[in-house]
Amino acid sequence: MRARLLAAAAVLSFACGACVLVFGMDPLTERAADGGPDEAPLPDAADESREEAGACVVDRIALPDRPTTSPKTEDGSLSFFLFSSLDLGINPADGRPGFDLDRHETVDLADNGCALFAGGDPNETLRRAGDTDGGVDNTTYEMLQLLRYFVRAFDPERINARLDWGYYGVVLGVARWNGTPNDDDVLVQVIPTNGYWEAPSDGGALFWNREARPLDFDAGDKLMPDMRFLSGTAGSTLTSAAGWINDGKLVARFNRLTVPVRSSVDDLRPFDLKMADAWLAATIVDGVDGGVATLRDGTVAGRIHASSFLSQASLVYDDQSGAFLCARVTGETSEYLCNARDIRSSHCDDDRNLPCDALSFGARFEATAIPKDAIGPHRARLDSDYVEKGQTPPSQRCPDLDAALECP
Repeated sequence: MRARLLAAAAVLSFACGACVLVFGMDPLTERAADGGPDEAPLPDAADESREEAGACVVDRIALPDRPTTSPKTEDGSLSFFLFSSLDLGINPADGRPGFDLDRHETVDLADNGCALFAGGDPNETLRRAGDTDGGVDNTTYEMLQLLRYFVRAFDPERINARLDWGYYGVVLGVARWNGTPNDDDVLVQVIPTNGYWEAPSDGGALFWNREARPLDFDAGDKLMPDMRFLSGTAGSTLTSAAGWINDGKLVARFNRLTVPVRSSVDDLRPFDLKMADAWLAATIVDGVDGGVATLRDGTVAGRIHASSFLSQASLVYDDQSGAFLCARVTGETSEYLCNARDIRSSHCDDDRNLPCDALSFGARFEATAIPKDAIGPHRARLDSDYVEKGQTPPSQRCPDLDAALECP
């Protein structure tokens, strides 16, 4: 199974030529901006010097800063890590994962980076949108803990199970790394996968197996990167604006970051967690005695605009009721979600007393090093895929939902 290959794989390091092949760019001279053409623009923060010179400066959160010095290499290396777990709140006793994104420990309604919902019960608003654990911002955690009991698609344990089966995945590509515990400039790309390719027993061409069984690297399966995020020949649009490694701790910040997840229900469509001002951090653990390098104690967090969450939720299939949520999210669900907004969708709007328009998000993850040849060609999810599995394509799911899903 997949674990046996990963247990034998080693981190692969490539020179500049491989960086051009995989990232579609010169790793020494370019920093690609993340976010596709349909995303609303954010202030340009793809370069630290431009960032400091501009009017909107990214405030550091409680993560290791860049190391003051680090060994230099001419080209650096390229390594790949595949998420082996994604925890959106599997065990409530573990507390909320995430970071203090707005640099406020909100324990009352007045102390927040934006204006919280002013109606209803103040204690209830604070319970939904307030911070815990030293200021951790993650109001989507509260949402999922509620929604998981009504719609199985939101169950964090089942979402993680789909990741384990390979029905979706997240690959982190770390480029420009000098291979030491300290590097003041690395490039991190997120490569979502929407399934895997199966290798036929006769040695023919790879094919999509329509999720007939769990992913099995030993059988020759390869990850299938999501075509929606392809940049250039093989790169990803989800590219860090800044990244470094300090004492073995990887830190990366993204202007835009999407993590598409799959629920346990038999639905090919992913739920896109579209974040702005996202941060990712994890501890790099070297392989021991020929073992595999891993990323441990990982956290990814960011800001999800309320309308994006509502739009994604409307297309979710509820296998308990046998219907898509569609307009049902505009009733009590949208009211609950809108009243739980706890952050601005752009860090540039923090501390300006503007109404909160987004939900903070956080998740834990672990990742394991994989070789480059475990990643196959990109592929788009086609309407015919849904039809062949007896499902309705997303474009046809909510024909009567004409109004934009927005909070008042």
